[in-house]
Amino acid sequence: MRERRFRSISIRGPATLLTVVLVLIVTLTVLWNVVLARDYRVLRELTAESDDFHLPFILLGSALFIAIIVLSVILGTQLIASIRWRQRQSRFLASVSHELNSPLSAIKLFAQTLRKESLTPKERAGFVGKIVFDVDRLAHMIANILRAAEFSHRGEELSILP
Repeated sequence: MRERRFRSISIRGPATLLTVVLVLIVTLTVLWNVVLARDYRVLRELTAESDDFHLPFILLGSALFIAIIVLSVILGTQLIASIRWRQRQSRFLASVSHELNSPLSAIKLFAQTLRKESLTPKERAGFVGKIVFDVDRLAHMIANILRAAEFSHRGEELSILP
């Protein structure tokens, strides 16, 4: 049977991308306000027909840039949180698969040993006891996993409620 390897998910790439996007947006916001401040007279002449137009235009553009920055930060934080969640899941699955595989390997080894006819009844009883012990250990681990899944499922239901 082929062993499945769990792939590590890196958080460095999305964090770098978020940083670059935020730097670009902040730069664009600053340039927007610098250009508007420098060309304020030109804008005022263009809007000479309506004295109240220039201020809302500047405020709306600045507010849109701020909204883009805030939304980018929210999106980036959710992306990073999602990647961290996947990392935890991957580590958990690797740990659980290892913990389940150990007793299974021991049970298989003991069962193969029991096939030998040269064992005494006392040795057979010892191997059967070890098999029962490992089966109980497996049953306990599986019960814990099911209980954790149940608690996790209850937590998801509770977090949905207002």
